[in-house]
Amino acid sequence: MNALRIVIGDDVATPDFTRDSAGHIVDLRPSKWRLNAVESTNTIINWDRLQDCDEDAIFATRLHILRLIETHRARHAYNTENG
Repeated sequence: MNALRIVIGDDVATPDFTRDSAGHIVDLRPSKWRLNAVESTNTIINWDRLQDCDEDAIFATRLHILRLIETHRARHAYNTENG
């Protein structure tokens, strides 16, 4: 179950859940995404930190991080967002 993105015209929606590269489910509904990182218990992507940014830029970044969660180790996705 990789992320399903529904495209209707120009609208793109992200899913509520996805599977990370290890096959674990990641809940994408809250503003803080808790990643399943074996090497750390504090691997949380906090989207609240970007409240004053452009909404389209945030959405594009969320899609990019979502793809990283699905294809790379959790720590890599976390470091990309927090880098």
